[in-house]
Amino acid sequence: MKKSTVLLFVLAGLLMIPGWLIAHHSEGNYDHDNLWVMKGTITKMDFVNPHVILYFDVKTKSGDVESWSGTTSSPNAMRRYGWTPNVAKPGDSIVVTGFLDKEGRKIIQMAENVINGKSLAISTTAETQLHDYYQRNPNKPPKNYN
Repeated sequence: MKKSTVLLFVLAGLLMIPGWLIAHHSEGNYDHDNLWVMKGTITKMDFVNPHVILYFDVKTKSGDVESWSGTTSSPNAMRRYGWTPNVAKPGDSIVVTGFLDKEGRKIIQMAENVINGKSLAISTTAETQLHDYYQRNPNKPPKNYN
């Protein structure tokens, strides 16, 4: 094979990498037009790559209990915001503000949270998403899930 052909294949492969990265970090599956607040009890936390995930139970207005998960950033990024693997334990109370999954799965993209009365930052991306939401919707407070 000619060197130019090999070079062409290598360049084509390198050009595809940004697409893979963007697809992984897409925000498209969350409804950024509606902000929600929900209260719950933490059942588990996965402090692992690629994203820290909190699992929690939420009591609905009708009294049913639903199991939810909240997505955050990578463990490395979360450590910069003061998170550790022990920041949340089963039984801890949590208040989450964020954006729900568009497909109805019980997943919330966390933008703010309070664990046992202590507010913990999530990321500059989350702060930007909240800022953008309030810029687009200055008179639209978060909806209460429960």
